[in-house]
Amino acid sequence: MNGFLNEWSRHEPGTDWMAVALLFMLATFALARLFFPRQLSRVSLAFSSMYEAHRLLAERNARVRQMSAIMYLLVVQSVAFFFVVQSGIRFGPSQTLQQYLQYLLLISIVTAFLLLRTLATLGLGQLFNLRELSAKINQVYTVNILMLGMMLILVNLLAAFGPPLLSKMAMFAGFAIIFLWALYTWVRVIQVMNRMRILLFYKILYLCAFEILPWWFVITITLKGWS
Repeated sequence: MNGFLNEWSRHEPGTDWMAVALLFMLATFALARLFFPRQLSRVSLAFSSMYEAHRLLAERNARVRQMSAIMYLLVVQSVAFFFVVQSGIRFGPSQTLQQYLQYLLLISIVTAFLLLRTLATLGLGQLFNLRELSAKINQVYTVNILMLGMMLILVNLLAAFGPPLLSKMAMFAGFAIIFLWALYTWVRVIQVMNRMRILLFYKILYLCAFEILPWWFVITITLKGWS
């Protein structure tokens, strides 16, 4: 597998599926923006306000849940697309199906990861009688992951179809965004734990199992894509 630093032509027929995928991504965002403008604006506010994050997701509001469901579609598309592009997967027309199937596989993996992470966090909350903590952590993660999906849209567009230099810059920007997003998410989760006076043991358990270990796998797979 080639690294993302390899140059490729933006006019290859094998990249037609990327245009379709990006259009679907933009359509998903436009749908959320059209039907849930207020809820989407509150997500942006909740990204920087812990109070608003808890308030938004604690509401038993059907529209908030509908907006979240649509935006989760955007998240899995954006994240999967980013890692497909960074791997330098730009084959010829005869291998378009292989390329597209890998994109669908990554969508399935991201979806499974987000679902399992949410269920595992709730499970640990039940196991250690920390249900309120697990619910708040999932709230913070939901808000942050929705914002990540939105932030990667422009990066994906430039990385897939921009000139070679701009494409490389977009990929580096994408990795920087993901890195800073991860750090910011960890800080917010630790803030939640500190406010609830959680023991150090539980903090280490959570960070190792749900933050450090998954990112270790992501970094390992990404570096293999560069070789």
